[in-house]
Order: sequence, then structure tokens, then C-alpha cells
Amino acid sequence: MILKLPMFENGEYKYEVTSQRESCSEECLYCRRTFKAFHFSGLGRDGNHLEYPVITNNQTLIKKKNTMVMKNRKLTYNYEINPENQSEVFNFLQNNELSGVIKITAHCDCSYEMEFHEGKIAYKYSLPVTKHYELFDFIDDWNYEKFIDFVKKSANIIQNLHQANLIHGDLTAHNFMIDQDGLVKLIDLDNVTFGNEKLFLQDIVCYCLYTLFPIISNFEADEKIDLIFEQVTLNILTVNYESSWVDRLIGIILDSQHEVKSFVRSPLIMGYRYNVNLLESIYQEHYKLTNKVHQIQVELMEAVRVKDAAMLRARESFENQIKSATEYAHSLENAKKRYEDEVVNLNKVNTSLNEHITQSKDNFKEAENYAKTLEKEKESFIQRISSVEHEKLDIEKQRDFLEIEKSNMENEIFSLNEMINSKEKIISEQFEKIHYLENKSVLKIIKAKIFKR
Repeated sequence: MILKLPMFENGEYKYEVTSQRESCSEECLYCRRTFKAFHFSGLGRDGNHLEYPVITNNQTLIKKKNTMVMKNRKLTYNYEINPENQSEVFNFLQNNELSGVIKITAHCDCSYEMEFHEGKIAYKYSLPVTKHYELFDFIDDWNYEKFIDFVKKSANIIQNLHQANLIHGDLTAHNFMIDQDGLVKLIDLDNVTFGNEKLFLQDIVCYCLYTLFPIISNFEADEKIDLIFEQVTLNILTVNYESSWVDRLIGIILDSQHEVKSFVRSPLIMGYRYNVNLLESIYQEHYKLTNKVHQIQVELMEAVRVKDAAMLRARESFENQIKSATEYAHSLENAKKRYEDEVVNLNKVNTSLNEHITQSKDNFKEAENYAKTLEKEKESFIQRISSVEHEKLDIEKQRDFLEIEKSNMENEIFSLNEMINSKEKIISEQFEKIHYLENKSVLKIIKAKIFKR
């Protein structure tokens, strides 16, 4: 994955940096997030652009984990950092929000994600050689009241961490961030691991020597501050670890407001100040060399950036050419597919036309045969009509004959009817005569009977 993002430095988005990141798995944070900018890192990294933390679009910060077993021997520490334990540590921090400790929102095998907290670091000169931190926004108006408030808040944050059985591993002033509301956050959790009383004491010693004392040294000459320096050293750093160290530390600072009687030059104080002065003198002697090294690092980073930018442009150009060639190939494949589909469709149409032509030929043959049949039927029908015409003529002749016969029969019937009427009249007359005679005979018989009586 190639990231091309602006650099967030001292509260502003500045020059652009190109960086290639490799994901550790499908669940890698670099695969699951989108990004807005790189964040300028502290001395804990080597200036390599691959190591820059990344600000996400969700206003969180993703930072690389320690992925190799290593010894933490800087400052007051002496313990081993094991990446296998770190996974358990980050699981705990993700599931248990500790007051004042920057919140862990997620983590994978190679990186962890935390809230992006904006503010000023407590102090830039935790050590004389940390002039690198001039590029960071820092608190530069310390006074006694502000210092007391900071000690109360920061010491309680460390105590919360220890109560969770964890140590920070780098308790320097530039790892405490203070926002405009005075909220203190402990950042940079690269070296956090599970602790014990010995490691808790190392954490406290580092906190006093490289967080509190550098801030105190920023004050103007003040015997009260010297007394705090002395009392903290004698009462906190020279005894075994105690869980009540925070209350004792705050109590020592608050009780040190009385007039100084005598300044005790303890070996630990002298050793610390000798260490600081020695580092300062070494830094001053090699200032030019340091600047040259820093310049070479900047030039190297710029060369890497230019190289990465050129490679990115070449990659983008090549990818665009590949994309264009791929799109052209896809277009050719699509055109080929369209042509093949058209050929298939034309073949289907041709097959259909051939079938239709064959069917038409068959239909034409059937039509010819049917026409011949119709011609034969027509001839037969004409013959039949001719026969019918002859039959019609015969029928008409027969009808004329029958008409004549009918007329004759009607005449005969009329003659017979007249004959019948004549006969009926004769019969009627005979019946009347018979009736008359019968009546006449009956009267004779009656008369005869009457006469007999």
C-alpha cells in the first residue's frame, strides 16, 4: 500500500511525504482505515518515513508496534520488551480505559490505533540532546502553581498505570501532553509492558529525573525549587517502591515552601546534574556535527521522498497504461463477443430462413398437387355439370309431358266429377223414391193392422 499524504508538524499540515506500508494480515489497521496525514514523530524513531504515525480520517492515530524482542536500557530502565506480551498489553488497554492514559481504540499484529489528542508537550528538553523537540509545540511558561498541578495529575496517571500492573517504559517530559484546558495525557505507549515493584520503581525514578527535574530546571533560580529537587531525590528515589509514593511526592513538594536551611548535596543529585552537564557539554562540542548529521538525515529523507514520488508517478503511469491496455483488451473481448453473438444470431436466422424456404418448397409442391387435384375435380365438375344439364333437359321434357298429363288428368277428373255429381243426383232421386215407397208401405201395414182390430 502506497500512502501519499501531507506531514502534520507543530499543528500544521506541511510538505507531502510518500510512504509504502505493508499490511500484516487482512485485519491490519492499514487495510481497514482511510488516512489524512502523517504525524511528525519523536526521537524514538529513526526518521524513516516508513515509521511515521498516520492520522486517520476518524481523527485517530495509528503507530507501529515494537515487533522484535529488544532490551529497554535507556534512561533508568533495564528490562526486555517482548512483542508477544505486547498483544496482551494492548488488549488490556483497549478493553480497560485508564484515566489520563491515551485511549487505545484498536490494534493488529504490526500497529496500534489511539485517540488523536492535540495539545502541547510538557517540556521539550527532557534531556540536553532532545533539541529535536524544538519542532514540537511545548509548555514554556511554567510556574510553581502550574508545576504543582501537573505533578498531581501526572503522578496519579502513573499510579493508575501501576495499579493495572503496567509500566510505561519512557516517562519523560515530552511524553506528557497538556491541552488548553489543562488536561494531561500520557502518550507514546510503545514500551508499555507488565511490571513488578522493581520496574515500578524504575518508572518512578525516570519520571522524577526526566519529567519533573527538567521542568524544574527551566525555572529561574529559586531556593524553593532546589529544596524540592533535593527532598524528592532523598525521600523518593533512594527508597524501595511504595504504593503511597504519589502522596509522599506531592506532600514533599507542598511542604518544601519553608526557608531553606542547608542544601544537601546528595550523590544522586550530583550524579544527575553531572550527567546533565556532561551531556550538554558533549552536545555543544558536537553541535556542528549534529547539525550536519541532521542535515544529511533531512536530505536523505528528501531524496527518499523524491525517489518514492518518482516511483509513485512511474507506478501510476504504468498502472494507467496497464489500465488503458486492459480496458482496450476488455473492449476488444466485448466486441469479439458481440460479433460472435451476432454471427450466432445470423446463423440462427439463416437456419430459420433455410427451414422456411424448405417449408415453402414443400408447401409449393403441395399447392401444385392440390392445383392438379382441383383441375381434375374441375374437369369432373364440368362433366358433371354437362350431365346435369342433360338431365335438366330430360327433366324439363318430362315436366312438360307431366304437365300435359296433369292437364289431361285434371280434365278427366273434371269429367269424372261431373259424372259423379250426375250419378249422385240420380242416386239421390232413387233414394227419395225408395224412401217414398217405404213410407207408403208402412202406412199400408199400419192401416192393415188398424183394420184388423
